[in-house]
Amino acid sequence: MNPAPPTPSGLKRVCIVDDDETELMMSESVLSALGFEVQVYANPSIAFDVLVARLPDVLVLDVMMPGLDGFEFCRRFRELPGGDAVPILMTTALDDLVSINRAYELGATEFTVKPINWTIEGHRLRYMLRSAETAAALRTQEQQAMLAKAEWEMTFDAIADLVIIMDRDQRVLRANRAVMETLGGSGRNLVGTACHEMFLHSDSPCDDCPTAVAIRTGQFKVSENAPCRPGGHWSLTAWPIKDERGDVSRVVQVMRDLTERNLLEAELRQSRKMEAIGTLAGGIAHEFNNLLQIIWLNAEMVSEDLPASSSLGCYTQEIANASRRGRDLIQQLLSFSRRSMVRSPKACTDLNPQVQSFIGMFSCLVPQNITLRTSLSPSLDPIHGDAHQLQQVLMNLSVNSIQSMPQGGTLTIETRNVVFDEANHRLHPEIQPGRYVLVSISDSGHGMPKEIQERIYDPFFTTKPVGQGAGLGLSAVYGIVKEHQGCILCYSQVGVGTTFNIYLPALPKPDLNTNDSTKDVPNAPRSAASGDGKRILVVDDEAPIRSLMRRSLSQSGYSVTEAYDGLQALRTFESFAPAERPELVILDLDMPQMNGWDCLQRIKTLDPKVLVLITTGYGGAGLLDRARQSGAAGLLNKPYSVQELVEKVQETLAAPNPTASG
Repeated sequence: MNPAPPTPSGLKRVCIVDDDETELMMSESVLSALGFEVQVYANPSIAFDVLVARLPDVLVLDVMMPGLDGFEFCRRFRELPGGDAVPILMTTALDDLVSINRAYELGATEFTVKPINWTIEGHRLRYMLRSAETAAALRTQEQQAMLAKAEWEMTFDAIADLVIIMDRDQRVLRANRAVMETLGGSGRNLVGTACHEMFLHSDSPCDDCPTAVAIRTGQFKVSENAPCRPGGHWSLTAWPIKDERGDVSRVVQVMRDLTERNLLEAELRQSRKMEAIGTLAGGIAHEFNNLLQIIWLNAEMVSEDLPASSSLGCYTQEIANASRRGRDLIQQLLSFSRRSMVRSPKACTDLNPQVQSFIGMFSCLVPQNITLRTSLSPSLDPIHGDAHQLQQVLMNLSVNSIQSMPQGGTLTIETRNVVFDEANHRLHPEIQPGRYVLVSISDSGHGMPKEIQERIYDPFFTTKPVGQGAGLGLSAVYGIVKEHQGCILCYSQVGVGTTFNIYLPALPKPDLNTNDSTKDVPNAPRSAASGDGKRILVVDDEAPIRSLMRRSLSQSGYSVTEAYDGLQALRTFESFAPAERPELVILDLDMPQMNGWDCLQRIKTLDPKVLVLITTGYGGAGLLDRARQSGAAGLLNKPYSVQELVEKVQETLAAPNPTASG
């Protein structure tokens, strides 16, 4: 006996429903021999209940059955979950066209007329099963294709860059969501629109268009500075897509907005440049301040020895004045690099009174051919700021504005509250979202070209003639604004004018009920009382400075001993009997052999009660805090006058000593 031919995909379950017992026996015998798993039912209602729980692979239905005929059985079966995919063969003894049409209308796959040759029908059932499997495979492929298409569309629209698929004429076939959002309302109907029409509102492509080059050469093209949209920096990459003949049929164009990246890179370059120059400035400050210290103290010593009637007094006074200006210049140099030794005394500040105070002082300096205008918001938020430094910012910027208007013009100073949102942050990433107080200084002067604007904050860069500026004004402004956690933006156009916008973080409104009458009251000048022979050890590697300090303090009644470095200072300190040790050590930080910090720790180990006054010509943020944490009683910045030296010594010796108890 020949084996039964295989079914389409393993053993298939055939369910036959017929009220004719003979027909059921014949069908079961033949189809089983052909390799089918056969289930037969004479009662259609029972059969339907069984099939609801488990669908067959193929169903054979007789039309004429009592209770539930084949037509109704077929209709109900097709409504079951998955019932629409099962092939149904309907059989009947009635060979009429009406029955056949009705069977197909209700969902029959095939129709046959009794008497039935079940061997032939077995092959028909295999054909029906193969057709059903093919249809199922096609449905699966269609579903997978739809899923892949949906995933592709989701991915395509999720790309943050602007992605456009275009034909050879550079007209849009498809664009992702980023394109729509960038173009706004004009991005709704893009299909068929040319790229240059969308972005440049031009009738022709831009010169050297990367997409046009990619279409012409068949090679991908990248441009880092494509004129895709006005007012920004864009990169454009064009990938050609070729057909089976190797011809370019379409092109994928990807556009990326580089504006934020370029701004961040420029900010990083500026920060690194300022950091490097700040390091250099700190070293210069140390050396220069030591020189100024010698000049200043010598001038004061000479002045004290001159008779009151001497005509030389004016010269020594000029030397002292020049030393003060040199000190201010060094402080300005340290300020822009944010390495200033003096911590800015910031407080909750209302900018409007500061601006009004500045205008009251500055208005007399404004030439008659320049109009000074102000617009101050009446409900300005407070800031955490240093009033003195902020007035310096106003002064530097206003002076620059006046100098840019030699033929006259208008200088405008404005204040107002502003809120930076995420959209503003994308345009100016250096400014974080939040509330700010804006100070704006505008002029109608000659303006600046772009190459000048890129360098205005560089230290010592100036467009002024020699002798009319050191090039530190805007550098100092930049440093002060950064120290206040703010940001400064410059807008300038040649022949139109310049605007500096300064954004300072806003604070919540203060409680107006507080009233501290002691706040901001300057200390009264101290009298030059006698030192009463109190012992002081002066430690400095500069011999002229040691000598001048010794003379100045000795004349004020102190007993002074010198040491030229940290090691000698320790030996000298140890040489005194405990009861005769110095009550104050004035200690320079930058010395050979042993620096001031190490010397401070060693002296404090020898005598925790001794007072130490740090003196230095080197800049460094937080230096006073570090000095106090290390056990020093205070800090004296070089250069200083004789009066400042004596007053600082008096203040240090008179203050309570936290280490004196115990």
